Amino acid sequence: MDAETLRQYRYHRANGGTAEGSLACARTRILLDRAIDENVAEIRWDYEEERYEDVFGFEDDAERKWFYDGIENGSITGPFYAVLRIEGETVASLGMVTLGPRYFEDYYAKLIEVELAAEVEDDLRQALGDALDARQGITPA
Repeated sequence: MDAETLRQYRYHRANGGTAEGSLACARTRILLDRAIDENVAEIRWDYEEERYEDVFGFEDDAERKWFYDGIENGSITGPFYAVLRIEGETVASLGMVTLGPRYFEDYYAKLIEVELAAEVEDDLRQALGDALDARQGITPA
């Protein structure tokens, strides 16, 4: 296992992943990061346009208070909309994501990015391979 795979694996294991799941997440994260570095993919996070309670509602006033107190004191951030684009085309997304106080450095945010990438892993591999081939002057047959 190379150093980057080991680093990513340990990151996911430290955050509660199983051995098998952590290795899969590590490999997908590395693929995503390489595709981003080659400018063929991007992850974008934006604030949701709709209010959280309009989509999910609340069980009661206590839950509503807990949620908005968390937003006010910064223990809850969002809700956000995450999108993965490959070569400018939206290929995977997830909305109504709430995070902790570290925003996009939260493990949950990183896991969402990996899950979006896992949905379109073949497309990421193809786009990355095409970009690397083009850099070397190789044209598709």
